[in-house]
Amino acid sequence: MQTSITFRNLDPSEHYKSYVPTKLERLDKMLHHPATANVVLRLEKGRSLAEVKLLSGKLELFATAEDENMQIAVDQMLGNIKEQLIKQKKKMQTHRQRGHKPEPDALDPVSAAPE
Repeated sequence: MQTSITFRNLDPSEHYKSYVPTKLERLDKMLHHPATANVVLRLEKGRSLAEVKLLSGKLELFATAEDENMQIAVDQMLGNIKEQLIKQKKKMQTHRQRGHKPEPDALDPVSAAPE
């Protein structure tokens, strides 16, 4: 996964430059297409904000998180994007299954019997 990290109002930290891509690699296993992630880490009025935009094929996900601690904000952001990815995968699975429901056989005496 290609990851770009932008720091705003914050000194670039080697810790976050290595931490964020390793956490995003876990999500890469759940994707079918190559992905790119744009991560923005910033400080505003004493709050830490973390944002990510994930693009993979036609899939586009966006998540944000806010906390006093940057580490917690990053973890919450990654949790939010993971929840969205799981929800999207479930939606695709139910969409695929919806078209293949077997219809009851009209010649079967059990299903054709009146009640």
